[in-house]
Amino acid sequence: MKKGFVFLVFALLFVSFSSATYFTEVWSNPLAEASSIDDLNDGNKIVVGDKYGGIKVLSASDGSVLKSINNAHAGEIKAVDFSPDGTKIVSGSWDNTVKIWDANSLTLIMALSGHTRVVRDVSFSPDGSKIASLSDDSTLVIWDANTGGKIKTITLSTGSGMMYFDLEFSPDGNKIAVAGNNAFFGIYSLIDYSLIAIPYYPYYPMALAFSPDGSKIASAGTNYGVSIHDANTGSLIGGIGKEPDVGVGIMSLDFSSDGKTLLVGEGNTVFRLYDVSNPASPVFLRKYPGDYTYYLDTKFYSSYSDKIIYASNVGVSLAELTPLAQTSIPNAPSKLSASANDKETKLSWIDNSNNEAGFLVEMKLDRVNDVWWQFAILPADSKGMTITNANLNIKSGYTATYRVRAYNHMGYSPYSSQLNVKYSRKSAWSYFSGFMVRIFD
Repeated sequence: MKKGFVFLVFALLFVSFSSATYFTEVWSNPLAEASSIDDLNDGNKIVVGDKYGGIKVLSASDGSVLKSINNAHAGEIKAVDFSPDGTKIVSGSWDNTVKIWDANSLTLIMALSGHTRVVRDVSFSPDGSKIASLSDDSTLVIWDANTGGKIKTITLSTGSGMMYFDLEFSPDGNKIAVAGNNAFFGIYSLIDYSLIAIPYYPYYPMALAFSPDGSKIASAGTNYGVSIHDANTGSLIGGIGKEPDVGVGIMSLDFSSDGKTLLVGEGNTVFRLYDVSNPASPVFLRKYPGDYTYYLDTKFYSSYSDKIIYASNVGVSLAELTPLAQTSIPNAPSKLSASANDKETKLSWIDNSNNEAGFLVEMKLDRVNDVWWQFAILPADSKGMTITNANLNIKSGYTATYRVRAYNHMGYSPYSSQLNVKYSRKSAWSYFSGFMVRIFD
């Protein structure tokens, strides 16, 4: 099935969960076109860079602006970062420069020049002694944070049209990882600046995150899945498959302070949380659909695992996770049935649980690729849905097989029994083992 067609299906059939069930918005500041965020580790300030080159420092308690400067850069600010001691802020911009600011007064301490293209990411090292900057000029530069002198310039892949999206220091400061388009993903030693590993990630990795203990690194991007790698060898040790309602790509990743939860920020107004205690078998916990056009950055707030800050096209917000009540996986739905004609298919089932977060509906078509794919996510208490056949590429003579399962943050229920629907020009019938039936359970 063509990828563009699949996206259309997702857009038409995805139904958002109620965000109030999972998150409470503590505050929201409608800043114009926020583009990057960072929070101070002691949890009292948030720094925001915007599309117009401005920097603002916010109070973490209520989102009010404590200090701001317009035209800090002559172009969009792509990244901001507090120094570990909270005294400095570093920013990187579309104007090719890196700047260091006094965090209290927002006065310029120094500007670091040398990049010849946009600086897409900047970060202080964990001990605050170094700054790293990543640019589309295919260089990763390590700077002395106190003097502004260049310590090392690492030349990355220099292929035509290269863009670089994310850099991350390991928690011990001995490694740095970078990600860019054309499937570029490298982990470098900051002891001898050698390339340690090139983990495999298909397409364009756009976001990286080290686990707090430094043993793992997660990567994600334009294939909409998440890969989890051994940070020392680069070998793949687990991952999260593509969610069906992701249509833009994954823009940010962040581990909780205990390393058990991974926050996945997507560009189409969604962020999700997964339990990655066992990277080989991540468990979906919850999602926040939001009300915005897109998210640009999401991360856990300070050392908390129950608070999230996020920048979107309409501002910056702090959200608090509400406790999850479910303590067991839901029961499987039953008596899946269908009524269909040449234009639409109505599915229905019996909901046998009272603890589901929602339902996942899957199908396969015998004339297309005959593989299962998830085409709809429905809210809790759903007992059916109506499908427009054309949206799923269902045509006369096709046989579609459907199944549904419930889920919550503890995991997934078993599937319902499968239901086969054969489509003809005048009618559609469900059948199994050669017998024509309306309901199969």
